Amino acid sequence: MNAHRSVMRRVLLPALSFVLALPALAQSEGISPTYSFSIRKKVEPPLLSFVPGSVRFEDADGNSAINADEACALVFEVRNTGTGDGLNLKTKLTATGTTTALNLPAPQPLETVAKGATRSYRIPFRSGRGTADGRVSLTLEVEEPNGFNTDPVTLDLETRRFLAPNVHVVDHTVFSTDGSPTLALKRPF
Repeated sequence: MNAHRSVMRRVLLPALSFVLALPALAQSEGISPTYSFSIRKKVEPPLLSFVPGSVRFEDADGNSAINADEACALVFEVRNTGTGDGLNLKTKLTATGTTTALNLPAPQPLETVAKGATRSYRIPFRSGRGTADGRVSLTLEVEEPNGFNTDPVTLDLETRRFLAPNVHVVDHTVFSTDGSPTLALKRPF
């Protein structure tokens, strides 16, 4: 029986030691190392340009000047000759010169210009009552989010101050209800 015990100790003791040591040999945490990677979307760029001669100024009275308190607009066409659609486009309209009371719009989103297509746009703006006499340069550009913008186009225009009407009463006739041509207090006319 002693021999049997000694065999069991020789076999079981190393096996039991190995089983008890397994957790020490195993990985204690389940965290993998940090990796970084980049997924790049293929960009097919648009090639945007203003149709030659399409950028024009419109005003309410047709005198091709920005008068005080007048509704105006820039009208233009954009052509896309690139390999991708012109998406998320915005206008950029800036002015230099006599800009007093000139209310230019903030950048406005424009509809998509598909590749190979041309699209027309109209950007309205107003001048205020305080517009002064002078000249203004309006610069228009269409911005594309990836930097494929149009080349800027500049229009030079006159600005004109408010001209108050000069009204004179040059002739008048007043008759009282009794037919006399005079006015008197408390008498109807």
